Amino acid sequence: MPGTHYDNDHSFIEALPFDYKNRAYLIIRSDSLEQMLINFNSEDSPVFDDLHKDTRDVNLIKRTISACLVAKISSFEPTLFINEQQYKFLMSTLLYHLQFLLALNNKQYPTLSSLYPFLKIKHEHTYQWILKIKAIFEKKEVHFD
Repeated sequence: MPGTHYDNDHSFIEALPFDYKNRAYLIIRSDSLEQMLINFNSEDSPVFDDLHKDTRDVNLIKRTISACLVAKISSFEPTLFINEQQYKFLMSTLLYHLQFLLALNNKQYPTLSSLYPFLKIKHEHTYQWILKIKAIFEKKEVHFD
């Protein structure tokens, strides 16, 4: 996928059970950000089709897709963001899925910056990516037509 690289944060994927970890890597390689968001909202993905309907754990499926979303977002090259809407969308999506993965109450960590101390220790790549994108965006002039 243009604008991405494989130096992304897999720490949330690595925390998944083995069967879901393998599915997560399939999702990362095959799905776009848009498709992952659609799958998260529908609580399903084709990679889970082989699981028996009675044994499906919807929370684990959503956790797997959220881990993929964090990895996908942290793989985007920050210099490709061209406007404020894209920046805000990615940051709000990242915050939502970090909160979901960490099972946090929105009131406890209402912003990404309030998560910095935790991310710096436990998920350093995501922390570094957020700082890099923030620095690049703050230096970039944004023009709206």
